[in-house]
Amino acid sequence: MKIRGILTGKSEKTPVHLMRSAVSSTIGFAVDFGILVFLVEAAGIHYIVSATIGFAVGTTITYLFSILWIFPRRNFSRKSAEYMVFIGVGVVGIILNDILLWFYTDILSIYYMVSRVLGGVMVFFWNFLARKRLLFR
Repeated sequence: MKIRGILTGKSEKTPVHLMRSAVSSTIGFAVDFGILVFLVEAAGIHYIVSATIGFAVGTTITYLFSILWIFPRRNFSRKSAEYMVFIGVGVVGIILNDILLWFYTDILSIYYMVSRVLGGVMVFFWNFLARKRLLFR
């Protein structure tokens, strides 16, 4: 598989979708993580609330990548219905993210930034599989 084929053009191949999702999720996660750290460290907001806000913004960025770059075909003709399902997948992702963040941080005493990275890897796979199955062919 050539790098050009991974980065440009439309593709129906799941490995390409997965690689593009990894790129877009990395960008979305960087924004998510930046918001988390800023809100906790600069604004003094609780890490769970901050993580939820960051996750919502990062997920929106990932949605834009999904419809513009990753998945060429969609299951919904109405964008509003598609976005609502995307939000539903995202809500499950936020719940998983917050539970994992709480568990790693409060139960296992792992620093919240490390906890967010660990949870982020797990939630990435949920989001990719759910989006691919429910939203995009």
